[in-house]
Parts: sequence; structure tokens; C-alpha cells
Amino acid sequence: MKSSILVIACTLAFATAAPAAAQQFPVKMTGQHSGLVKGRDKFAIPSYSINYIIGQRASASGGVMAKASATTILAGVDEAMMRTLANEAHADLKAQMAAAGLTVSDDAEARGVLASAGVEMAPGNMHQGGDGGIVIGKGVKKKFVSVGADAAPLTELFVPGGKTTGIAGIARIGATGKLNGAGAAIGAVMIFPSLTVDFAESEAKVGRTLTGDKRATASNEVRFAIRAESPVNFQNPVRAGIGTPGVVRPAKDYPTDAAFATVEGAGGATSRQRWNSLFDDGMLRASNQVTVDPAKWTALVQDAYRSYNAAIVAAIVGVRK
Repeated sequence: MKSSILVIACTLAFATAAPAAAQQFPVKMTGQHSGLVKGRDKFAIPSYSINYIIGQRASASGGVMAKASATTILAGVDEAMMRTLANEAHADLKAQMAAAGLTVSDDAEARGVLASAGVEMAPGNMHQGGDGGIVIGKGVKKKFVSVGADAAPLTELFVPGGKTTGIAGIARIGATGKLNGAGAAIGAVMIFPSLTVDFAESEAKVGRTLTGDKRATASNEVRFAIRAESPVNFQNPVRAGIGTPGVVRPAKDYPTDAAFATVEGAGGATSRQRWNSLFDDGMLRASNQVTVDPAKWTALVQDAYRSYNAAIVAAIVGVRK
């Protein structure tokens, strides 16, 4: 090489170990407190959504001559699968709450809260989005599809994609206040779970070689995970017009090494074309497509929502004692 500056191209590793079996994700929640349920013995689930991460790009830049970018997309998952799993997850949470002795509003009553409060619904009960802006130095951008359950549809109330911070969240405080009167009318604490499941771990680094030259690395590794950005928004209408909002979320990410996909290497035409539709900024350098085994991936999502739901129930029961 004429230049001693090292640029490490993207790599994507895949575990070929045992097939995906039932994985008990040990999800623990944080952020719960008694004020979220105080004075209420009834719960309503107006909205339940799953955020599916469908694309990732790791980018690193140590200067003009030291750049790296690794991109990967999820394939083999269609809209029907996403919607079916969201419906299953919603039904499972209601069943787990009932089994724990919690009173849960029926679907019609829970949806009525949204209608009474004038809450705006997501068009088509789906939202596609992701991280915007420019990566300076190093960073990872993700794209997602959020899908609501048919009986507990996706709303425009909260920051999309499982995000829990930012100006958008602050702007919605007034909107969530509309729920208080409607929630008080049915005497229920309203909860809005938003589970985020991911398919890869991406990493970007900037450093130096042993000779002092700049180095940039970017990589993707296939790994299914429940993300900490899986908020459960609570709204407890203490009295009409006044409520106690709060957010409960997983304490950390919960990954598993269970195998669930195969990988198409860099340069695949399908990968490249589909990735451009997600990150169309002229920066595509390499692309990998993670094609899931539908049965294995579905089993992992099912175990993820069961574990997430169990953690929600445990958080509620814990603060009611």
C-alpha cells in the first residue's frame, strides 16, 4: 500500500450455532413508581406497538483517508408477519395481566379512550422512520418499522420507534394530557407498550494504528435483541384533567446468540437496491442482507414479547404492594 493509513472494511459475522429455541429474556424494568398506579385497580391498553429495526449503518471517519462504513438490512420479514406478531403481543399482555389478578378494560373501551381524547392515529397503523442527520466522527444509524395491534392501534402520541427522549417527546406532553378525562371516565390507568426488537449489533470506531496513523472501523454482527428503547408509557388520571404520566422501560438491552438468519455478502444487488431506499444519501459503500428463517425469527419475537410483557406485569404488581 502506498499509504500506511489503515481503513478496515465492514465485516458481518454470523453465529452458526444451535437453532433458535425458546429463549427466556430476563427483562427487568426501571422507572416504575407507585404514583403510576395509585388509586386505580383497572388498566386499559389503548395502544400496543412493536418497533422492528430493519436496517443499520455504522460509519466512522478519522479523516479523508480513513473512512469505514458497514450497512446491513433485514429481509424475509413481511408486513403480515409484523402485524400478526403485534396482535399476538397485545393479546398476550392482556392474558398475563388477567392471570396476575389485574382488571383490564376490553378492547372497545380502551380504544374509546383514544377516540374521546381526540388522539391522532398513525396512518395505516404503521410508521416507518429512523435516525436522521449526519454522522460526525463515528456513529450508528438505524431504520425501523413500527406496527400497532389491530385492537390497540399505533398513535401519534409518543416519539416513534421506541425513542424516549428529545423535543418530540416534550411536544407531546400536552397531547397526553387529553387522555386524563377519558381515562378518568373509565377509571383506568392507561398503558402504551412499545417493544423494540433488533437483528444486529453495529459498531463504529476511530483510532490509530501502532505507527500512529488514523484508523476507522465499522462492523455489523447478527444478533437478535430486545432494546432498552422499549418504553411503556403510563398515564394515571388521578382526577379529571390532571394525571400522572411516566415511562417504564427495560433496564438494558437483552440480546441472544440464537441463530435465526443467513447472510448475503457485500455487493448483492438486492441488498444494495433495498438499502438505498433506506439510506439514500450517496454514502453506500457495502451492503449485507440478513435473511431470516421465518420460523426461528418468529419464535424469537414471540419469546421477546412474552418476556417484555411479563416484565410489565411484574413492574405493575411490584409497585401496587
